[in-house]
Amino acid sequence: MSLADDIEQYFVAGGDDRDRFSAALSHLRRIGADGLQAVGAGPRLMGRETLSAHPGDVSIINDFLTDALSKLGSDATRKEKGGASAMVSKLRSFSDWLQREGRPSIMDRIKGNAEQQSSLSADYAAFSIATKRTAPLDLLRQYLGLEPNKDFVLMTMTPA
Repeated sequence: MSLADDIEQYFVAGGDDRDRFSAALSHLRRIGADGLQAVGAGPRLMGRETLSAHPGDVSIINDFLTDALSKLGSDATRKEKGGASAMVSKLRSFSDWLQREGRPSIMDRIKGNAEQQSSLSADYAAFSIATKRTAPLDLLRQYLGLEPNKDFVLMTMTPA
């Protein structure tokens, strides 16, 4: 007998008159071959979105956050710290998207030649269209001591 059969038998016998069991089941996480697939009966995912930045981007994104927080100082407000964290979260989101799409990392291309930087800009445009999100690449360039990418600046200023 399977768990599904046991649950069905419980319902048929009149159990769960206040839907407590159903509510508990709706919060169970369904795990598939690739990890967390969904939660509950529908396609929704409960909890925070888990981002897995490109391995080549993780340390520089973390360093970027550390630098941003240190520039705020110890008397920074919660809102200011949240802004820095949100900025880094956007970079992680872009890096995660690049990894899922099988594209090279941000760090593989941000300091690269014109072709690599153009490829990064094109991927950023595709990311923005696909997810309706942005990422502060020019702030990351500035942190790395690089010049802003003129093509990227124009793309971010052009309304979609």
